[in-house]
Amino acid sequence: MGLPALEFSDCCLDSPHFRETLKSHEAELDKTNKFIKELIKDGKSLISALK
Repeated sequence: MGLPALEFSDCCLDSPHFRETLKSHEAELDKTNKFIKELIKDGKSLISALK
């Protein structure tokens, strides 16, 4: 999924459009963070199973 870039000039204006874009970036970061944590957990489980 390609997110639109956050522009500094939009940040200064603090428009509703900027806030929505920021929320979509935060949601994507949360989803990515959750995926990485799950990947680490699965990796540790795999390593334990191979011992």
